[in-house]
Amino acid sequence: LGNAITFAPGNYAFNRDFEIDGTLNHSTGTLSIASGHAVDIDGTLNWNAGATITGPGTLNLRTGSTANINDSLGGGFHTLSAVTVNNAGTVNYAVAAGNSRELLINDGTVFNNTGRFNFTGDNVVTENSGNGGNFNNTGTLAKTAGTGSSGFASLARFNNLDGGTVNSGTGTMLIQTAGTHTGVFNLAGNNVRFNGNTQT
Repeated sequence: LGNAITFAPGNYAFNRDFEIDGTLNHSTGTLSIASGHAVDIDGTLNWNAGATITGPGTLNLRTGSTANINDSLGGGFHTLSAVTVNNAGTVNYAVAAGNSRELLINDGTVFNNTGRFNFTGDNVVTENSGNGGNFNNTGTLAKTAGTGSSGFASLARFNNLDGGTVNSGTGTMLIQTAGTHTGVFNLAGNNVRFNGNTQT
C-alpha cells in the first residue's frame, strides 16, 4: 500500500500481512493486527491521540521509517495493547505529560527499539491495563526537547539491553519502573536518573 492512507473513525482488522510505503494516518478507533501477521511501515506513521493499536500480531517500523506520536486537541491516550512493536526507524514522541494523551504500553505489549526513540517534550511512557508491558532498548533513547523530565512510569518496564544508549539530552531522563538490563549500558548527558523499583 502506498501514498497516503487515512482511516475513517472505526475499528480495522489486519488479517494478513501489509506493507505501507507511504503515510499512514491513524487518528481514531482501533487497528488490530491478527496473530501471526505483521504490518510493516516503510514510510511515515502519524498517530494522533485517542487511537489504539492492538495485537497479538506485530507492527514493524522499518529502517528509514518515521513514526510521529502527536498531541491532539481531541484527547485520549495512544494505546498499545497486546502487540509487539519493532522499531528500527525513528519515533518522535511529542505528547505533553499529564494530559491523558500519553503512550500506554498495556496488556503485555513488547516494544523493541533498535532504532531511535525521541522524547520531544516533557512526557512519559506509562500504562493503565493488564500489568503493563516491556520497552526493550538496544538502540537510542533520547530526550531531544523540553528541560523537564521524560521517561517511564508505572508498569511500563524499561529494559536496556546490550549496547543500548540512554541520552538525557535537553533535560532529565527519569526511569521510575523496574528493569532488567544486560551487557553494556551506554549513558549520555548529565541527567539519567533511576527513581525507585528494582534494576537488575
